[in-house]
Amino acid sequence: MNILTADHFNFYSILFEHNIYGSSRLGMERKNLEILEEGPILERTFFENKVGDKRYELSNHLGNVLSVVTDRKVANNEGSFSPDVVAYNDYYPFGQLLPNRHANTSDYRYGFQGQELDNEIKGEGNSINYKFRMHDPRVGRFFAVDPLSPSYPWNSPYAFSENRVIDGIELEGLEYFKVNVYLDRDGNFIQQVIAQDFRNLDDYFIKKYHHVSADEFYKEYSQSFGPEGRGVKYEYFVRQDDGSFNSTGVQLWEVAQPANDFVARIGRNGIYSGRGSITVGGPLVDAGYNFEERPNDIQDAFAKEHDISQDGFDDYLNPLEDVRDQIYEGDIILLLRNVSLQNALTKNPNLIDPITTRQISEEAKMTSRHAQKLFGMIVEYKKWKRAEMTDQKLDVNNAEHMKQVTIEQYNGRGKRLLNYIFGGEDEDEKGYYEKMLENE
Repeated sequence: MNILTADHFNFYSILFEHNIYGSSRLGMERKNLEILEEGPILERTFFENKVGDKRYELSNHLGNVLSVVTDRKVANNEGSFSPDVVAYNDYYPFGQLLPNRHANTSDYRYGFQGQELDNEIKGEGNSINYKFRMHDPRVGRFFAVDPLSPSYPWNSPYAFSENRVIDGIELEGLEYFKVNVYLDRDGNFIQQVIAQDFRNLDDYFIKKYHHVSADEFYKEYSQSFGPEGRGVKYEYFVRQDDGSFNSTGVQLWEVAQPANDFVARIGRNGIYSGRGSITVGGPLVDAGYNFEERPNDIQDAFAKEHDISQDGFDDYLNPLEDVRDQIYEGDIILLLRNVSLQNALTKNPNLIDPITTRQISEEAKMTSRHAQKLFGMIVEYKKWKRAEMTDQKLDVNNAEHMKQVTIEQYNGRGKRLLNYIFGGEDEDEKGYYEKMLENE
């Protein structure tokens, strides 16, 4: 954000201040640079490097500005240099400044959670300007209703950061997908609650976390995600003797989508696409698949229905080798849905995704293309396997019989790729398989 002042007599503006950005805001610079409002752009023949006009903020994991230093070095009596500190701050949990532990200059206006301070009415540090509402750190409450409060009826519309002020930041109802899992003292599952959800962020937060506009972002991705990446994170809490719950400090991920993992990239989009699904209680509990959450996009919805059709078999083998009737039919349905979607996209690339109500993202299009190719190979293999089992008088619905005919005996299309995805091939050959999938 830039701040301009005007010289009405000489008809020019002055660039008074602008923020300095890297992956996030680093600080600000006082420029006092004259900008002509009209007329030709004049060639500048004089340049200067002014030291001391930059302010760099040092912040913690919450984005709290703890110290502000300039780009000037201050010589000391030891023949060395010290930083030029122009502000330091320490905060109570909800953002109020600690007495005798802060000092600030009037020329740096950011503080708690990196937000802008409004000191004119309530005094220094007592009013913090968030995008939608003003926060009073003395009482830990907003003075306006959360604009997304209808979507979170269990929360107070005035609460700050859901009262989670040690490691959480206020996103005004726009949070990332994080699940709190509550256990008894023996480790038995009690319940889980979605604590934060980063999906469907607006333009402000898309720019804040991903540094592009929402329009650009949602062309590529079906859903937004937080700074830690895509996937679902679980944090575990254990009930104490007094009935309260303490965090164990254990945080685990499901359906994580690392950008450099080929298998994840071709098969993982959203929370249901790809091998497996999110579970009730997460990896530490794993009380069965969780089909209660809304899918991320149309392709993720296809995958969710596919996962539901494959769930509930105690003797289930794996996605490749299990060929019983219900599993096989579910694979065919998923294949046909993706074929139908690809045909529709060929006719109209700007189709609206019924899940996101935005144009189908490039991520969803790519995942659907890969799913069509991959499940085309899987269905082809399973068709061969079922025929082979029938010839050998084996029951295609019997798990033990299925083990007698495997991918190792198959010589059809995609054997090496299927072997790699479902285990058994050399990691060093991933480039071959990526090209293979694209060229199928």
